[in-house]
Amino acid sequence: MGIKIKIAQQPEEIDGVFKARYTVFSEQEGKFPATPERRIYDRFDALPTTRNIAAVVDGEVVGGMRITEMSAAGLPSDTYYDFSHLLPENKSLIASASMFCLHNDYRSMRKIAFMILCMSCYWGIKRGITHVVAPINPDIAPIIKMVGFEQVGDIFTHERSGMAICPMMLDMANMQDRFLEYAKQQKMDEWLENFDREFFKAGEKIINNGENADCAYILVDGKARVSVAKGEDNHDVFITEIGRGELFGELALLMESPRTADVTAVTDCDLMVIDRATFQSQILSNPKYLQTALAILGKRLTNMTNLLS
Repeated sequence: MGIKIKIAQQPEEIDGVFKARYTVFSEQEGKFPATPERRIYDRFDALPTTRNIAAVVDGEVVGGMRITEMSAAGLPSDTYYDFSHLLPENKSLIASASMFCLHNDYRSMRKIAFMILCMSCYWGIKRGITHVVAPINPDIAPIIKMVGFEQVGDIFTHERSGMAICPMMLDMANMQDRFLEYAKQQKMDEWLENFDREFFKAGEKIINNGENADCAYILVDGKARVSVAKGEDNHDVFITEIGRGELFGELALLMESPRTADVTAVTDCDLMVIDRATFQSQILSNPKYLQTALAILGKRLTNMTNLLS
Protein backbone atom coordinates (compact mmCIF):
# COMPACT_ATOMS: atom_id res chain seq x y z
CA MET A 1 0.00 0.00 0.00
CA GLY A 2 1.94 3.03 -1.25
CA ILE A 3 0.95 6.36 0.30
CA LYS A 4 1.49 9.36 -1.97
CA ILE A 5 1.62 13.01 -0.89
CA LYS A 6 1.27 15.42 -3.81
CA ILE A 7 0.02 18.76 -5.01
CA ALA A 8 -3.52 18.18 -6.28
CA GLN A 9 -3.56 19.20 -9.95
CA GLN A 10 -6.05 17.00 -11.77
CA PRO A 11 -9.79 17.78 -11.36
CA GLU A 12 -10.45 14.43 -9.68
CA GLU A 13 -7.63 15.06 -7.18
CA ILE A 14 -8.94 18.50 -6.22
CA ASP A 15 -12.48 17.15 -5.96
CA GLY A 16 -11.09 14.33 -3.82
CA VAL A 17 -9.65 16.89 -1.39
CA PHE A 18 -13.07 18.57 -1.09
CA LYS A 19 -14.67 15.18 -0.36
CA ALA A 20 -11.97 14.32 2.19
CA ARG A 21 -12.71 17.58 4.01
CA TYR A 22 -16.38 16.64 4.17
CA THR A 23 -15.63 13.15 5.46
CA VAL A 24 -13.43 14.51 8.26
CA PHE A 25 -15.09 17.81 9.19
CA SER A 26 -18.74 16.80 8.75
CA GLU A 27 -19.02 13.03 9.18
CA GLN A 28 -16.17 12.25 11.58
CA GLU A 29 -15.87 15.45 13.64
CA GLY A 30 -19.30 17.07 13.17
CA LYS A 31 -17.80 20.57 12.85
CA PHE A 32 -19.54 21.36 9.55
CA PRO A 33 -23.20 20.73 8.69
CA ALA A 34 -24.17 17.86 6.42
CA THR A 35 -24.90 18.77 2.80
CA PRO A 36 -26.26 16.78 -0.16
CA GLU A 37 -23.13 17.65 -2.17
CA ARG A 38 -20.84 16.00 0.42
CA ARG A 39 -18.00 18.41 -0.28
CA ILE A 40 -16.49 21.38 1.54
CA TYR A 41 -14.92 24.33 -0.29
CA ASP A 42 -15.02 28.13 -0.26
CA ARG A 43 -13.97 31.14 -2.34
CA PHE A 44 -10.27 30.69 -1.56
CA ASP A 45 -10.27 27.36 -3.40
CA ALA A 46 -11.04 29.25 -6.61
CA LEU A 47 -8.04 31.58 -6.35
CA PRO A 48 -4.92 31.01 -8.49
CA THR A 49 -2.88 31.77 -5.35
CA THR A 50 -4.17 28.58 -3.68
CA ARG A 51 -2.84 25.03 -3.86
CA ASN A 52 -4.24 21.91 -2.21
CA ILE A 53 -1.98 19.14 -0.99
CA ALA A 54 -3.49 15.65 -1.23
CA ALA A 55 -2.67 12.43 0.63
CA VAL A 56 -3.62 9.53 -1.68
CA VAL A 57 -3.92 5.86 -0.73
CA ASP A 58 -4.89 3.31 -3.40
CA GLY A 59 -6.29 6.09 -5.58
CA GLU A 60 -8.42 7.65 -2.82
CA VAL A 61 -7.70 11.06 -1.31
CA VAL A 62 -7.70 10.49 2.46
CA GLY A 63 -6.46 13.88 3.61
CA GLY A 64 -5.11 17.23 2.58
CA MET A 65 -4.23 20.80 3.37
CA ARG A 66 -4.70 24.12 1.63
CA ILE A 67 -2.03 26.80 1.34
CA THR A 68 -2.95 30.25 0.02
CA GLU A 69 -0.55 33.04 -0.86
CA MET A 70 -1.39 36.58 0.27
CA SER A 71 -3.22 38.65 -2.35
CA ALA A 72 -5.75 41.47 -2.56
CA ALA A 73 -8.40 38.78 -1.94
CA GLY A 74 -7.01 38.23 1.56
CA LEU A 75 -6.22 34.99 3.37
CA PRO A 76 -8.43 32.26 4.92
CA SER A 77 -6.74 32.96 8.26
CA ASP A 78 -8.21 36.50 8.33
CA THR A 79 -11.58 35.02 9.33
CA TYR A 80 -10.19 33.58 12.56
CA TYR A 81 -7.19 35.58 13.78
CA ASP A 82 -5.28 38.80 13.07
CA PHE A 83 -1.61 37.87 12.60
CA SER A 84 -0.56 41.29 11.25
CA HIS A 85 1.05 42.48 14.50
CA LEU A 86 3.31 39.41 14.53
CA LEU A 87 4.69 39.71 11.01
CA PRO A 88 7.95 41.45 10.10
CA GLU A 89 7.69 45.00 8.78
CA ASN A 90 9.89 44.28 5.78
CA LYS A 91 8.56 42.94 2.49
CA SER A 92 7.78 39.47 3.73
CA LEU A 93 5.65 37.16 1.61
CA ILE A 94 2.87 35.57 3.65
CA ALA A 95 0.74 32.46 3.09
CA SER A 96 -2.03 30.86 5.09
CA ALA A 97 -2.33 27.14 5.82
CA SER A 98 -5.89 25.92 6.33
CA MET A 99 -8.35 23.04 5.89
CA PHE A 100 -5.96 20.42 7.27
CA CYS A 101 -7.77 17.08 7.34
CA LEU A 102 -6.93 13.38 7.59
CA HIS A 103 -9.30 10.39 7.75
CA ASN A 104 -9.55 8.72 11.15
CA ASP A 105 -8.02 5.50 9.82
CA TYR A 106 -4.73 7.29 9.08
CA ARG A 107 -4.37 9.67 12.03
CA SER A 108 -2.05 7.30 13.86
CA MET A 109 0.38 7.55 10.90
CA ARG A 110 2.02 10.84 11.82
CA LYS A 111 4.34 10.62 8.84
CA ILE A 112 1.39 11.35 6.55
CA ALA A 113 0.38 14.45 8.47
CA PHE A 114 3.99 15.62 8.67
CA MET A 115 4.51 15.27 4.92
CA ILE A 116 1.24 17.05 4.06
CA LEU A 117 2.65 19.98 6.02
CA CYS A 118 6.09 19.70 4.44
CA MET A 119 4.68 19.58 0.90
CA SER A 120 2.70 22.75 1.66
CA CYS A 121 5.93 24.41 2.75
CA TYR A 122 7.78 23.19 -0.35
CA TRP A 123 5.22 25.00 -2.48
CA GLY A 124 5.74 28.09 -0.33
CA ILE A 125 9.51 27.92 -0.75
CA LYS A 126 9.06 27.75 -4.52
CA ARG A 127 6.93 30.90 -4.33
CA GLY A 128 9.36 32.76 -2.08
CA ILE A 129 7.05 32.66 0.95
CA THR A 130 8.80 33.77 4.16
CA HIS A 131 6.06 33.10 6.75
CA VAL A 132 3.05 30.79 6.97
CA VAL A 133 0.21 31.57 9.38
CA ALA A 134 -2.27 28.95 10.58
CA PRO A 135 -5.23 29.28 12.95
CA ILE A 136 -5.63 25.59 13.70
CA ASN A 137 -7.46 22.99 15.77
CA PRO A 138 -5.38 22.68 19.00
CA ASP A 139 -5.48 18.88 18.62
CA ILE A 140 -3.02 19.03 15.70
CA ALA A 141 -0.67 21.56 17.30
CA PRO A 142 1.93 18.88 18.21
CA ILE A 143 2.17 17.80 14.56
CA ILE A 144 2.35 21.37 13.30
CA LYS A 145 5.20 22.06 15.73
CA MET A 146 7.21 19.17 14.23
CA VAL A 147 7.63 21.19 11.03
CA GLY A 148 8.73 24.33 12.89
CA PHE A 149 5.46 26.18 13.58
CA GLU A 150 5.29 28.09 16.87
CA GLN A 151 2.22 29.01 18.90
CA VAL A 152 1.90 32.81 18.80
CA GLY A 153 -1.23 33.40 20.85
CA ASP A 154 -3.56 31.86 23.41
CA ILE A 155 -6.07 29.19 22.41
CA PHE A 156 -9.54 30.73 22.12
CA THR A 157 -13.06 29.86 20.96
CA HIS A 158 -14.00 31.50 17.68
CA GLU A 159 -17.29 33.28 18.27
CA ARG A 160 -18.99 32.65 14.94
CA SER A 161 -18.00 29.00 14.40
CA GLY A 162 -17.70 27.91 18.04
CA MET A 163 -14.43 26.14 17.20
CA ALA A 164 -11.32 26.17 19.40
CA ILE A 165 -8.49 27.98 17.61
CA CYS A 166 -4.75 27.86 18.26
CA PRO A 167 -2.88 30.60 16.33
CA MET A 168 0.44 29.34 14.95
CA MET A 169 3.07 30.70 12.60
CA LEU A 170 6.09 29.33 10.73
CA ASP A 171 9.16 31.33 9.79
CA MET A 172 10.34 29.42 6.70
CA ALA A 173 13.94 29.89 7.82
CA ASN A 174 13.10 27.60 10.77
CA MET A 175 11.39 24.82 8.82
CA GLN A 176 12.53 21.42 10.09
CA ASP A 177 12.77 18.73 7.43
CA ARG A 178 15.68 16.43 6.63
CA PHE A 179 14.86 16.21 2.93
CA LEU A 180 14.78 19.98 2.55
CA GLU A 181 18.35 20.18 3.87
CA TYR A 182 19.40 17.42 1.46
CA ALA A 183 17.65 19.18 -1.41
CA LYS A 184 19.39 22.48 -0.68
CA GLN A 185 22.78 20.77 -0.54
CA GLN A 186 22.13 19.16 -3.91
CA LYS A 187 20.74 22.39 -5.44
CA MET A 188 17.36 20.71 -5.88
CA ASP A 189 15.23 23.13 -3.85
CA GLU A 190 14.14 25.08 -6.93
CA TRP A 191 12.42 21.91 -8.22
CA LEU A 192 10.44 21.06 -5.09
CA GLU A 193 7.04 22.02 -6.45
CA ASN A 194 7.40 19.26 -9.06
CA PHE A 195 8.21 16.48 -6.59
CA ASP A 196 5.70 14.22 -4.85
CA ARG A 197 6.41 11.99 -1.85
CA GLU A 198 5.51 8.32 -1.46
CA PHE A 199 5.86 5.92 1.48
CA PHE A 200 6.17 2.14 1.58
CA LYS A 201 6.35 -0.19 4.56
CA ALA A 202 9.09 -2.81 4.89
CA GLY A 203 8.41 -5.73 2.54
CA GLU A 204 6.20 -3.78 0.12
CA LYS A 205 7.04 -3.64 -3.58
CA ILE A 206 8.02 -0.20 -4.84
CA ILE A 207 8.66 -1.24 -8.44
CA ASN A 208 7.52 -4.40 -10.24
CA ASN A 209 9.54 -5.92 -13.08
CA GLY A 210 7.73 -5.54 -16.40
CA GLU A 211 5.36 -2.74 -15.41
CA ASN A 212 5.21 0.50 -17.38
CA ALA A 213 7.23 3.36 -15.93
CA ASP A 214 5.99 6.90 -15.35
CA CYS A 215 8.45 8.09 -12.68
CA ALA A 216 11.83 7.69 -11.02
CA TYR A 217 12.58 7.93 -7.28
CA ILE A 218 15.06 9.37 -4.82
CA LEU A 219 15.27 7.46 -1.55
CA VAL A 220 14.96 10.07 1.20
CA ASP A 221 15.05 7.59 4.08
CA GLY A 222 15.25 3.82 4.47
CA LYS A 223 16.75 0.97 2.42
CA ALA A 224 15.49 -0.84 -0.67
CA ARG A 225 16.54 -4.00 -2.49
CA VAL A 226 16.87 -4.46 -6.26
CA SER A 227 16.37 -8.00 -7.57
CA VAL A 228 15.37 -9.97 -10.66
CA ALA A 229 13.77 -13.36 -11.19
CA LYS A 230 16.10 -16.00 -12.65
CA GLY A 231 15.70 -19.54 -13.93
CA GLU A 232 12.69 -21.72 -14.57
CA ASP A 233 11.56 -21.37 -10.96
CA ASN A 234 11.90 -17.57 -11.10
CA HIS A 235 13.96 -17.50 -7.91
CA ASP A 236 14.86 -14.05 -6.61
CA VAL A 237 18.42 -12.86 -7.38
CA PHE A 238 19.80 -9.92 -5.42
CA ILE A 239 21.34 -7.16 -7.58
CA THR A 240 22.10 -4.27 -5.27
CA GLU A 241 20.86 -2.30 -2.27
CA ILE A 242 19.68 1.31 -2.50
CA GLY A 243 20.44 3.74 0.31
CA ARG A 244 19.53 7.27 1.30
CA GLY A 245 19.95 9.93 -1.37
CA GLU A 246 20.14 7.45 -4.28
CA LEU A 247 18.22 7.80 -7.53
CA PHE A 248 16.53 4.69 -8.94
CA GLY A 249 13.87 3.72 -11.47
CA GLU A 250 15.51 6.01 -14.02
CA LEU A 251 16.48 3.25 -16.49
CA ALA A 252 12.93 2.73 -17.76
CA LEU A 253 12.57 6.49 -18.28
CA LEU A 254 15.90 6.79 -20.10
CA MET A 255 15.09 3.84 -22.37
CA GLU A 256 11.33 4.47 -22.50
CA SER A 257 10.78 0.79 -21.74
CA PRO A 258 9.09 -1.32 -19.04
CA ARG A 259 10.77 -1.84 -15.66
CA THR A 260 13.67 -4.34 -15.77
CA ALA A 261 13.82 -5.34 -12.07
CA ASP A 262 11.88 -5.48 -8.83
CA VAL A 263 12.56 -2.97 -6.06
CA THR A 264 11.36 -3.91 -2.56
CA ALA A 265 11.43 -1.84 0.63
CA VAL A 266 13.86 -3.48 3.10
CA THR A 267 12.83 -0.98 5.80
CA ASP A 268 10.05 1.59 5.83
CA CYS A 269 10.91 3.87 2.91
CA ASP A 270 10.32 7.56 2.29
CA LEU A 271 10.63 8.41 -1.40
CA MET A 272 10.67 11.54 -3.50
CA VAL A 273 8.81 10.81 -6.74
CA ILE A 274 10.11 12.43 -9.94
CA ASP A 275 7.55 12.26 -12.72
CA ARG A 276 8.55 11.68 -16.34
CA ALA A 277 8.17 15.32 -17.38
CA THR A 278 10.32 16.58 -14.49
CA PHE A 279 12.92 13.88 -15.11
CA GLN A 280 13.22 14.81 -18.77
CA SER A 281 13.11 18.58 -18.40
CA GLN A 282 15.10 19.03 -15.18
CA ILE A 283 17.47 16.10 -14.72
CA LEU A 284 18.36 15.18 -18.29
CA SER A 285 19.00 18.83 -19.09
CA ASN A 286 21.37 19.19 -16.12
CA PRO A 287 24.83 17.75 -16.98
CA LYS A 288 25.69 17.16 -13.31
CA TYR A 289 22.64 15.01 -12.58
CA LEU A 290 22.73 13.31 -15.97
CA GLN A 291 26.31 12.23 -15.35
CA THR A 292 25.39 10.90 -11.91
CA ALA A 293 22.36 9.04 -13.28
CA LEU A 294 24.41 7.41 -16.03
CA ALA A 295 27.15 6.38 -13.58
CA ILE A 296 24.59 4.73 -11.28
CA LEU A 297 22.93 3.08 -14.26
CA GLY A 298 26.25 1.70 -15.55
CA LYS A 299 27.11 0.22 -12.14
CA ARG A 300 23.73 -1.49 -11.79
CA LEU A 301 23.83 -2.91 -15.32
CA THR A 302 27.31 -4.32 -14.63
CA ASN A 303 26.10 -5.95 -11.40
CA MET A 304 23.10 -7.42 -13.17
CA THR A 305 25.17 -8.79 -16.03
CA ASN A 306 27.70 -10.42 -13.67
CA LEU A 307 25.03 -12.02 -11.50
CA LEU A 308 22.90 -13.32 -14.35
CA SER A 309 25.69 -14.58 -16.62
